[in-house]
Amino acid sequence: MALDLSSLSLAELNDHLAAVTAAIAARKIADRAHAKQALEAQAAELRFSVEELFGIGRRRRAVAGDGSGVRRGVAAPKYAHPDTPSLTWSGRAPKWFVAAQASGIDRAQMAIAKS
Repeated sequence: MALDLSSLSLAELNDHLAAVTAAIAARKIADRAHAKQALEAQAAELRFSVEELFGIGRRRRAVAGDGSGVRRGVAAPKYAHPDTPSLTWSGRAPKWFVAAQASGIDRAQMAIAKS
């Protein structure tokens, strides 16, 4: 049942594309539900819950990578937006920070004073 795509109009191709996209989404949902049922059945057979096996529902926290087991906290902000001080940053440069630098604002001008 191969379609001759070269003979279809643009509108017909778009209709097929929309139908295929919807079919893919529906298949993913059905396959996920089937996989979940199969995993739950196998876990139950072994007298476990999926939550027990995979830690679902638990919030994982970052742990220091040095093997000490010490949990890392949230880093204090180092920079603030020059016009909107509530926008702060301490990790990867956000878009507003890059845009401010591109417009000529120096990194030091956005630094938050340490108290």
